[in-house]
Amino acid sequence: MVNVESVKDKVRALLAKAMDPAASEHEASGAMAAARKLMAKFDLSEEELMKAKGEDFKEFSWEIRKTSKGDIAIHPVDRRCSVYVCQFCGVVPYIYDGKVHLFGFENDVELAKWMLHSLRIQFDKDWEIYKRFELGSKRLVNIKEARISFSAGFAKAINERMRNWIYRETQSPETGTSLVIKKNEIVEAEISSRGIHLGKNGSAPVGINAAAAGAGYNSGKAAETGRGVGGSYVAIGR
Repeated sequence: MVNVESVKDKVRALLAKAMDPAASEHEASGAMAAARKLMAKFDLSEEELMKAKGEDFKEFSWEIRKTSKGDIAIHPVDRRCSVYVCQFCGVVPYIYDGKVHLFGFENDVELAKWMLHSLRIQFDKDWEIYKRFELGSKRLVNIKEARISFSAGFAKAINERMRNWIYRETQSPETGTSLVIKKNEIVEAEISSRGIHLGKNGSAPVGINAAAAGAGYNSGKAAETGRGVGGSYVAIGR
């Protein structure tokens, strides 16, 4: 006898491959076709795929670091890019009790964690390269201002990429808006049922060093964000 839940898991995994940014067009279309074939064979609707119980969700959190002066120190990627990254992954980010929290379906939370971690590494590496070069050429006068500008440029590029991917998903003739929107609605409903109220995001400082902002933008455009097809923690429907 066929285990319907295992079939659902297989379909979700195929949808994840289809929407993975690292997938080639051939891999993505093949995974989508296989998912649709299984859905038709076992008469699975989108509503059945998106049904979720409390244990299907995961919450991950980490402490917000503070400086020796007691000021909050949030990495530029977390401050500027997390909203769009999490929106792309179908995850809700929020700050509560001195921690940053990510809430959503388990695979989606894992992907958001991985993407943010990868972007932090990319940002730190490229910022250090830029800083050393500019200091060596004696063109860098204000390091703090340059870092703010670099992070603003980096975030602009990442946010553009996330928005483009979200638009591509919701406009796709194969998936339409249904799976993407339904999953986001389910996550938001679950987080609301737990009594978690989301506040508005604060604004980050705007940089004024054009050269640093341009370098940050190029870094964000080149940053790796996909785990590759077949990764064990790719987002469902992403």
